[in-house]
Amino acid sequence: DEELILHDEDNNADLEESYTDSVKHDTEVTADKVDEEPVTFELDAVDLDRL
Repeated sequence: DEELILHDEDNNADLEESYTDSVKHDTEVTADKVDEEPVTFELDAVDLDRL
């Protein structure tokens, strides 16, 4: 059981490292590169009640 716990901790450390690496490589999208087409949603009365 102790070996399994240690193995899980190693996996968690690998995941955290992988996550921070992916965050470092994220790119920002500037406003001029964003798709200009508007997004529309159809709402009915039930949806409006939830708002």
